[in-house]
Amino acid sequence: MNVHKFIKVMPHTVYIIAGETDSGKSAYLLNFAKMNSQLHRVHYHSSEMGKAEFLDRLQYFWANASDNKNMKFYERSNDFASAIKRNPDDIHIVDYMQMFDNFYLMAEKIDGIGKAINNGLAFIAIQKPKGRDEGLGGERTKDLSRLYLAMSPGCLKIVKAKNWKDPKYNPNGLEMCFKLSEGCHFYPQGEWYKP
Repeated sequence: MNVHKFIKVMPHTVYIIAGETDSGKSAYLLNFAKMNSQLHRVHYHSSEMGKAEFLDRLQYFWANASDNKNMKFYERSNDFASAIKRNPDDIHIVDYMQMFDNFYLMAEKIDGIGKAINNGLAFIAIQKPKGRDEGLGGERTKDLSRLYLAMSPGCLKIVKAKNWKDPKYNPNGLEMCFKLSEGCHFYPQGEWYKP
């Protein structure tokens, strides 16, 4: 949905996508992986999908994903910071960071991933409650992120964006409606707008 048109991608950064259950977080991250694996090494760390489910989900969207030498999939990972330290200059996607209690520790886990990155980038998915922009862990989950997206079914919002491409245009607060088809295909319903 062309979020990259609003920001400059910088090394050593953390991006967050906070989304409601079944809103399209994984679909968004799979699109991000596909687009970036043409030029960069991408490590996809899944906390819930096994490799068979991962490849099944991609069959109508990215059928040759398993042939892409730049794409690595890690099944049911949970120690993300340690895994990232092995390849700190690459792109790492965390889908998703689970917590079942002590949500105040979410920011600390995000910080650990940020410290593991060198010249790379980490894109982390977290759950968010309905009707709120911040993910589990609240406001503190936004501290380290250079891009923070909130996703509800059919709506994507840029909550926080740093490093604007156009220094005169602030993309914070922009929203776009979308339809999601076949598990991974996004169809924008209009343009980005500020409500």
